Amino acid sequence: MSVKLEYANNENLSFLQRHPTLREFLTSPALFITIGSFIAAVIICYTQYGYIPDGTREWPIAQIKVPLWHLLWMGLWTGYCMAIVGQAGGIFCLPYFMTILQFNTVNVSPTSTINTAVGPWGAFFGYLKGKQFNLDMAVFPILGACVGALIGPFIRVYYLSDPTAFKAIIGVLLVYMGCNLWYQITPMYLKGQQSLVTKFNEIARQRKERGEAPDGLPSDFRVETVKRDWNVVHVKYWGEELKLSSKLLVAIGFVIGVISSTLGVGGGFLLVPLMAMLGVPMYVLVTCTIPFVLALSIVSLFSYTVILPQLTGSLVGPEWGLGLFVVSGSCLGAWLASKAQRFTPDKVLKPMLGSIIGIFGLLYVLNYFFTLPFKV
Repeated sequence: MSVKLEYANNENLSFLQRHPTLREFLTSPALFITIGSFIAAVIICYTQYGYIPDGTREWPIAQIKVPLWHLLWMGLWTGYCMAIVGQAGGIFCLPYFMTILQFNTVNVSPTSTINTAVGPWGAFFGYLKGKQFNLDMAVFPILGACVGALIGPFIRVYYLSDPTAFKAIIGVLLVYMGCNLWYQITPMYLKGQQSLVTKFNEIARQRKERGEAPDGLPSDFRVETVKRDWNVVHVKYWGEELKLSSKLLVAIGFVIGVISSTLGVGGGFLLVPLMAMLGVPMYVLVTCTIPFVLALSIVSLFSYTVILPQLTGSLVGPEWGLGLFVVSGSCLGAWLASKAQRFTPDKVLKPMLGSIIGIFGLLYVLNYFFTLPFKV
């Protein structure tokens, strides 16, 4: 009887009410960023070149020929695969640009940065709407990152313009990321996450019963500031409290800013483990990593496109249209991953991606010391 009643109630609901995840997507900033990035890319291409570069016509700055569908597909699957294991797609896009598409000029770094400067805005507005950000916690690493992001592009142009040396540096980071993904399926790591996963799953179950899209955080979750000055940042959340050194946060942000802007990545993959070492839980860390990545990426792009040309005369700006086409796919992929993440077997996906990323990285490093029989 109860089954029939539930079926009748479902029949009275509208299509979107019966599919809360679809309803959320249609009102999500991710949809507008996906469409907006695509339209912006088309406009920029026609403004700059009078046509959309494709498999038969070259991208003038990138000096490559690639079909439009390839860029959209690349963004979709890299954004999805990396977001589903809690990483940004930018660090995977960069080696794909260089190895698969053979985009090896210095311009690849600012072009890759477009992904991290635009893609996270969907998540940013989502957290902002839920009032789950704590900018007091984010401001100090952002200050350091903004200074570091002004320096990185100069290092890229003057010391890492050789593609082989640049790929070797990327290779070291990819090997690190691959090892980190493998570590995340070890009993040591999983034991520390078990209580948190149980709590998140219970909240997600309750939300689903209410006809809402499943989410692991309660709607009233907040990271509240107790104290913030140049000595300490003191916050509280979910009955816990945390104190961090303001000066240490600035230093961490600065180092990550230099490295990330040099390479053309967002820096979240470096910030997360460092902050975790300071005792910051992942569900708290996300409230400051997104504004951190956005600020770092925007300042990095500004340095590549404005400051560097003004001071050195080097024109190393991004291939805007190409980057935005990738973003339109990446943003959609990341959103899909955020909904599928709970149902994805980490024990399969993380080691698989960790192996692929690690092998790519190892090949980049080996290619610096030895001439490989194939192109990487």
